[in-house]
Amino acid sequence: MGFVYGIAECVGLSSLLFMEKQKQADFWSYMEDVSTMFKNRLMWSTTFKVAQCPTSFKIVPITDPLQHTEGPHWDHKNSILYYVDTFQATAYRWNSKTNAVTYQKFDGRNSIGTITPIKDRDGQFIVSSDRYIYHLEWDGQENNTGVIKELFLVEPTKPKNQFNDGKADINGTLWLGTLTREPDLSVSPSGGNLYQMALCSHPSHKQYEERIAGTTISNGLCWSCNNNHFFYIDSAKKTIDKYKFDVNTGSLGEKETIFTLENYPAIEGILDGMTIDSDNNLWVATFGGSSVLKINSRTGKLLRVVPMPAKYVTSVAFGGKKLDVLYVTTSRLHLTRDEICECQSAGSVFAVYGLKAKGIVMNEISFLPTMVYLDWTYCLTWGSKPRSSVLSLPTDQYPT
Repeated sequence: MGFVYGIAECVGLSSLLFMEKQKQADFWSYMEDVSTMFKNRLMWSTTFKVAQCPTSFKIVPITDPLQHTEGPHWDHKNSILYYVDTFQATAYRWNSKTNAVTYQKFDGRNSIGTITPIKDRDGQFIVSSDRYIYHLEWDGQENNTGVIKELFLVEPTKPKNQFNDGKADINGTLWLGTLTREPDLSVSPSGGNLYQMALCSHPSHKQYEERIAGTTISNGLCWSCNNNHFFYIDSAKKTIDKYKFDVNTGSLGEKETIFTLENYPAIEGILDGMTIDSDNNLWVATFGGSSVLKINSRTGKLLRVVPMPAKYVTSVAFGGKKLDVLYVTTSRLHLTRDEICECQSAGSVFAVYGLKAKGIVMNEISFLPTMVYLDWTYCLTWGSKPRSSVLSLPTDQYPT
């Protein structure tokens, strides 16, 4: 039955490819691409049993293509999708109500990792770029009109390092991974780390703490619906690791590897960005694999392969009014000119409709503003006393 569903999926994607080829009047190239897609889907179906699932989904590019789109974050309150163009050091904003796209470039920087809204402060964000953390104030109505403030630098002795993927947990604490980027954009092994950050505008307070050391490419951070587990991908290992997560302290516990891509040789590429749905299923981008994988987070079972009309799929996030649209970022960075001609929408953000899955609202960052109290400067949360797990100050320095 999985094979039948796979054929139906290919038929749907064939129409999207046909529209691309019509632009070039290249019928034979179209037939070659369709033949390859059906062959790959047959390999998937015979390699593992795909769960029965509806096939009436639709894939639509919602933005113009960029070099390397990444890091999607759905702002549910405002129906806005934020994402980045990594090596152009530019953050983007897509308004789902108007389809308007605006951007904010970080001049002087070589890369951008993430843009994450700050909780209860519309138009304010924390941005990771190169090894720097920035506060951005930007209403998104016009290009390059934001006010950017540098907060701090990590790994000052590692000039090749830069931030990659990151997300906020339920407490509003930002988790960010670094990697070592070479001049040819390759990544050196084990040169990065995964950090947990309690963000504060006071530069002298400790802002971050190492949680996983010696990583290569941090990706795919997300938490279970009950926040009892943390899921993490080091793309170089092609695995998904599941950690016990203490929501009160923000610490990681016992680790279990629940999925290994190399067990599925028909699926090419590496594991990249990841999100979780309301049924605790993981949805994982395959960079170089032309697909998004649906995986049971409890058992590690591969439930579904969703073929995408772009080879390099970078990340995923649920959004839309009902959180039932999967937004998928893609890249054209490693494509040849001929390959770009074959898929002109590579590098676009795609919306996948009709997957019969719903996501959960993405967490925003709790930014600790600097406030003066009895001649002392403290990092305080708005209207509440921080728990002892907050990294910015020892508990004996909080005002009582």
